[in-house]
Amino acid sequence: MPNITLMGKYFYQNGGDWAWFGGRMVSALVKAGLLDEAEAALKPIVDRVVQHDGFWEWWEFDGTPSGSDKFHGAAGVIGSAIEELKAARARQV
Repeated sequence: MPNITLMGKYFYQNGGDWAWFGGRMVSALVKAGLLDEAEAALKPIVDRVVQHDGFWEWWEFDGTPSGSDKFHGAAGVIGSAIEELKAARARQV
């Protein structure tokens, strides 16, 4: 008999998209010197913040924002990733 209490696919911790984690991945790309890849990964994160007017806690598979729209964990790492990428680009010139 299946466990009916399990979350559905792509829901919350079962595959949701967490911007605070994505921001950390962008930072890792910057630290590895993969600036084009970092910028490509950061763009959809920032686009969603702008489009949905908030730093949402997580995103469902269909792109629906969920949880808090003022999630400080996401705001902090996204801001840090932006600053790290800007600084790394400035060092290139």
